[in-house]
Amino acid sequence: MTKSDLMLIHAIAKRARAIGVPSDQISTTMDIEYTHAVNPIHLHDLLNASNADFAHDVFGIYNNFNRETRKLDNCFSPRFSK
Repeated sequence: MTKSDLMLIHAIAKRARAIGVPSDQISTTMDIEYTHAVNPIHLHDLLNASNADFAHDVFGIYNNFNRETRKLDNCFSPRFSK
């Protein structure tokens, strides 16, 4: 993971918190980072997505990321997956 990726992930987590993802900044950042590691995401596109598409992905990650397995459950796939 590059420094640029980490900066984008931090900005995505900040935006996610601003729209009401009910998780703290660090947890949101880590969930997006781990999701990106196992299911690569077009981070720049996600950060600049419409509110509806952005919310779909970040709330989907929040609701379906399994911290024990570090994978997405329930067949969830972010719209901005590579």
